Amino acid sequence: MPDTAVTFFAFLFVYVFYLYKYTPTKMPVYGYSFLAALALFLCFNSKETVVLLAPLVIWLMITDIVLKRSGKFWLQFIGFCLIFLTLYLVTCELAFGNAMERF
Repeated sequence: MPDTAVTFFAFLFVYVFYLYKYTPTKMPVYGYSFLAALALFLCFNSKETVVLLAPLVIWLMITDIVLKRSGKFWLQFIGFCLIFLTLYLVTCELAFGNAMERF
């Protein structure tokens, strides 16, 4: 079952990023960055092998930074990822007594 969840959330991340880049904006930028970060976070919580998706995310980010596009999206995306990570680690600390229990 985790492989199905990983696949779903990985494609959801790519889909949200595609919607942000290539369709007329119907949502504020923070909506797209929040959904993309949430999809990647849920993907990571399903199975840690999602780190194999990191080169794609880094490549997309570096390409946009070099071409001076979507800077606001990436800053918000990183911010939301850090918020999700912090909440996750605090939850693990409270639940298990060790924030790194799952790793």
